[in-house]
This record gives sequence, structure tokens and C-alpha cells, in this order.
Amino acid sequence: MLIRTFRERWLNLARENGLLRFAVGALCVTVVLQGCHMKKLSERTTVHVHVPEYMQKGFTISAAGTASLTYTEQWALSLLPFVASFTAETVDFNVRQFLLYVHPESYDPISGFLLEKSKEIKTSGVAQAFFPKTVAIEEEGAVVAVSGRRTRVVGNVVTDQREVVYRVRFELGALNRPLVTELIENEGGQGTGEH
Repeated sequence: MLIRTFRERWLNLARENGLLRFAVGALCVTVVLQGCHMKKLSERTTVHVHVPEYMQKGFTISAAGTASLTYTEQWALSLLPFVASFTAETVDFNVRQFLLYVHPESYDPISGFLLEKSKEIKTSGVAQAFFPKTVAIEEEGAVVAVSGRRTRVVGNVVTDQREVVYRVRFELGALNRPLVTELIENEGGQGTGEH
């Protein structure tokens, strides 16, 4: 009887051992498969894309970091309202938002130009609206020229209406972030603000 009980316990332990061996084997296989999957994922190239607010066209960015022409076009159309359409109350916010996308090397001249412009706007109480008509991409996508009608209003009186061209030069920064390196405002073909 004692041998029979011992033998039954031994067989039960052997079955449990078999189940444990199977579980350990399955876990080992799972760990190896997961390791292979992680290695495969780590070899992939990650491309960061900053999506413009104004997105009317599709664009592509290669793994090397070169963007299609429509990428900078869409960014220009997204950033331009910050410097082209404003009121005396919103100009400070607009300038701050635009300066978030200015290249560090170009920050001082562009911010100086925009801050001076905002002081003039606040003292005179001018409201400005820009209505884009055409967009041209120049220099292989580095420069986007947006032309249209600029209207300035003081109170309810239209004080100025003219054709204006804004040229925005871009450079892709770290993680494909578009950065403005130059902003030019041409009034009727004359350069008024180059920065």
C-alpha cells in the first residue's frame, strides 16, 4: 500500500512536471518570438511629421527628411494668417504664435520686425485682413510666395487696399519641423519688410 501510494504520487508529480515543462517551453518560445519582433521594429526608420493646421493637399516626407513641395506650401498657408491678418487686440498673440516657427538663427531680425509692426498696429488701432489668391512655390520648395489682397481698416473705415506678396522661406529643422528663416512682405512689387 505504501509503495502504491508512493507510485501514484510519483506519477502525479511527473504529470505536473510535464505541464510545467510545457509552460516553461511555451514561455521561452514566446520570449524568443517577441525578441525577434522587437529587433525588427528597432530596425525601422521613424519619421516625425509636423502636420500643418491648414491642410488642403496631401504631402510626403521621405525617410531622409526631404519633404514634397506641398508640405511647405501648406505650412506657409497655415502660418501666414498670424502675420497677415490681425487686429490691435490679437496682434501680440499672433506674433507669439508665428515666432514659435522661426529658426533660431533668424529669430532676432524677424521678431524685431514683427514686434515693431505690432507696436504700430496697437497705437494706430489698425485691423488687417489678407485674402490669398495665388500660391507659388519657388526654389524647390524652400520659398513659398502667397499673393493676394490686403485690406486695412481703422474703425469701420477702409484705409488701405492693395495687392501684397508674402514670401516665406523654410528650412526643415530637427524632426522635420518646418522653421521660417525669412519673411518678406512686398507691397505692389516693392519690398517693405525683408527679414
